[in-house]
Amino acid sequence: MPDFQKVASNALTKLRSGTKDYEMWLKHLRHVVKEGRFTLKDVGTTEEELEELRIKGCLERAKMWLGHLNGERPNEPLGELAKNIRPKLPGLIEDELRVGGLTFGDLGVTREEIELMAVKIAEKK
Repeated sequence: MPDFQKVASNALTKLRSGTKDYEMWLKHLRHVVKEGRFTLKDVGTTEEELEELRIKGCLERAKMWLGHLNGERPNEPLGELAKNIRPKLPGLIEDELRVGGLTFGDLGVTREEIELMAVKIAEKK
């Protein structure tokens, strides 16, 4: 039988470190807490902290999409998805900011800069 509290603690550590995969880790943490029949307090967190970590995750994912848009993530190629996903990157960034209740300023860019990056990518085709 797994040590549910240890598994939950590991998921919480991952979330606290900041991860673009925040949705999966939050879901996993909640599942493990439920299956282990203990509380968030038992692993040292609260619903409030999980909400903060969700927002942090939204920012991490938006940064990831921004990195793909501006070319700062060359070691993480989009592969075959590239031709289909690149035109959608501005929308993916905006969606993640909206979900997190964040602004372009939180990401360190303006909407206009995002649009300009998207135009440059379109011109490279």
